[in-house]
Amino acid sequence: MPRLVSKDDQCSGRLEVQYGETWGTVCDLAWDMDDASVVCSQLHCGEAVSVPRGAYFGKGTGIVRNDVFECKGNETSLWDCPRSLGILHCNHTSDVSVICSGNHGPRLVGGKDRCSGRVEVL
Repeated sequence: MPRLVSKDDQCSGRLEVQYGETWGTVCDLAWDMDDASVVCSQLHCGEAVSVPRGAYFGKGTGIVRNDVFECKGNETSLWDCPRSLGILHCNHTSDVSVICSGNHGPRLVGGKDRCSGRVEVL
């Protein structure tokens, strides 16, 4: 399951993916809007708006995955997308960032994680 990590918005942030019990980031060198569209949809966060480069939401920690996702944009999960192990030499300055339009409903803001916080209704 992917997650978006930022200070107070569950529908935008640094992309982190879980492999086994380990969370890691993904290299942004081959990342595009089709890939982001799948993540936004999978997380019930509306449409992909932007994929800013250069660890826009801050550098992650741990492993930087070199997977090259080749989503078409209509997959239901990031893991449904074709992918290959890229020959990308990335570090956390190239962590994927995703901005989604949001779910346009109640959201949790300011909590310690995406499942806690103050309820806001847009």
